[in-house]
Amino acid sequence: MPYFIRVVSPQHHDEVWYIDDKVAHDALNREGLAREFRAGPSGTALDVMRAQTPWFENGDPFHKTCLDQGQYYRRIARPLFGGQDDHRLWCPSVHLEPAVVAASKGQALSLLRLLQRICQTVQPGPKTFAAFGHDIRNLLILACTEAEAHWRGVLVANGARRKAFKTTDYVTLVDIMRLRDFAVSFPAFPDLDPIRPFEGWGLGENPTVDLPWYADYNAVKHNREEEFERANLLCAFQALSAVAVMLVAQYGPWGLGYRSELSSFFTMQEMPQWPQTEAYIRDPKLSSSNQTHTQFAPINHPVLSKLRDKAKAGRKT
Repeated sequence: MPYFIRVVSPQHHDEVWYIDDKVAHDALNREGLAREFRAGPSGTALDVMRAQTPWFENGDPFHKTCLDQGQYYRRIARPLFGGQDDHRLWCPSVHLEPAVVAASKGQALSLLRLLQRICQTVQPGPKTFAAFGHDIRNLLILACTEAEAHWRGVLVANGARRKAFKTTDYVTLVDIMRLRDFAVSFPAFPDLDPIRPFEGWGLGENPTVDLPWYADYNAVKHNREEEFERANLLCAFQALSAVAVMLVAQYGPWGLGYRSELSSFFTMQEMPQWPQTEAYIRDPKLSSSNQTHTQFAPINHPVLSKLRDKAKAGRKT
């Protein structure tokens, strides 16, 4: 359905409009006015609007939304249109799959406690980030497999099917979730610079190499004897930061929890800036669990399209 954002002015809230040839109306009606324009002898509903309002004097104020009202991407959090805080991410999936959210938070908390135990022996910082050892290696492997579980979960929730996904599949999430825009800081260690775990992902020729901590994980997982030094404390911090970012990118603040151990340790210092046209427009007539799920655009990525075609062919035989 054709929904549009009407840019009003910096002093007034933008509006959501439904516009087709026959009718144009304020979809949210937040001002309490039942504003509606209908097609007539003089043309379409938009033509009537142009004739009866001064809204088009400085150009077209309407911008097509990426989603219709009430639609959302499963396990992908975004701001609600018109929300007071542009950084307050929201996704109905947090209400639809509470067991998945709880298990993810539980695993992240378990990993965090392993990191905290290591930090009681090695104070993290530029001089010690190169420290490596068996506990750090084990933590790195667990944290990276947890990040993979999140990547796979988002893809599967949006229709992708495959026994074994690769980073060429996972990297399709980076733009739809704006993962590069997250930066994590650590109140327990205020001297540490913020970590951007997904910075550069998808910008090079190899999505595994784009994530140094993930490349190090792959190296030390398969060849500990020769690559042991790559399992260092910095990689562990980066991998756990990636897990924290994935929780927030999927479920908003509910991913880490309010005033929890996780949210106290990981602070999202930088968050994506979403344009209004990409925000979720909640349908006030529907509950949070009844908003409409739709598949995100990268699901049509050639790699994933081939996977779906292969899966369909397999079902037919």
